[in-house]
Amino acid sequence: PILYNSGGAIKAEFTYQGLAEYSHSKNNATGTIKEAVTGDTFVAFNALMEAAPDYEVGSTRYAAATTVYNPLPSSSAASYEAAATSPSNLFPFAASEAPWSAYAGDCIENNPKEVTAGAVKPTENIFVTPGGTTSAPKVPTSLVTINLYTGTEAEVTAKVAGERWKLLETTSRPVTITNLKCAGTTPNNETVSVTHKQETTSGTAELNAGHLAHPFLPFGKELELCVYRSPNAYTRKYEDKATIGPVLPIYLGQKSTQEKTAATNAAVAKENTEKSEWVKKRFKNEITFTQLTNKETVQTTERNARKTQETNEATEATNSKVIVETSAGCP
Repeated sequence: PILYNSGGAIKAEFTYQGLAEYSHSKNNATGTIKEAVTGDTFVAFNALMEAAPDYEVGSTRYAAATTVYNPLPSSSAASYEAAATSPSNLFPFAASEAPWSAYAGDCIENNPKEVTAGAVKPTENIFVTPGGTTSAPKVPTSLVTINLYTGTEAEVTAKVAGERWKLLETTSRPVTITNLKCAGTTPNNETVSVTHKQETTSGTAELNAGHLAHPFLPFGKELELCVYRSPNAYTRKYEDKATIGPVLPIYLGQKSTQEKTAATNAAVAKENTEKSEWVKKRFKNEITFTQLTNKETVQTTERNARKTQETNEATEATNSKVIVETSAGCP
């Protein structure tokens, strides 16, 4: 027999370690701060869907009030909420068939069971109510920590660990997170973006400044995070394969590719100009040979110091795994 029925929706309630609220230490470790667990998109999966890829995406927002098939990822920190709702077209499979499952993210690449090798499981055994909305409690997320510092890696690590919070950025900066593994994958009847926008926390450094405003994110094997502070975009790829996700330091003192090239070109041009002027003065006997030699020695010392600095900057960039580019914003 063929069963006809009204579609329904799933309301995913985001949690971290099974809770809707998370407490953690202040930056200066003098007390604790409570944060509500929030998210923006989730996957509603069922292997019995008639056509691959066997899922729909739910969100806190849709393209228009009358359109239920165009879930939108976060466009700002305000888009993150405690729960998100799927389109209302999910088929209410019977208990004798396959129930739905739900997990944070944009596609099946965010399934925590696959990403964490079974350590974390999606919310399962969800039976959709025909014509209604069914709650999916305790949809798991991972805690991603960024530490956004105002200085360079060398400046930060020069401080003892308990004092490094003093260099955390206190001004909110825009953040873009891209779910790379889900790019190009579109669920049935939906148009989905894999780019999510939010911001970093602001305020005083001793409290909670310099981190993600919404740090509870989907699991995934290939994601990209970008922080923008004019004129530079600071981009880092990462994977998130555990409930306690990665800690990503980003140093705003790290120079961009363009800034380093410009600084090197300016230094070399200055050296060439100085050397040309000195040779002319020596030819006119305006300076002695010893004076010329002394100037060249100073210049060589400065050049070696510059090259050492360039080497150190390159090492810091490699260690941080952050690519810095001068641009109008994050990609």
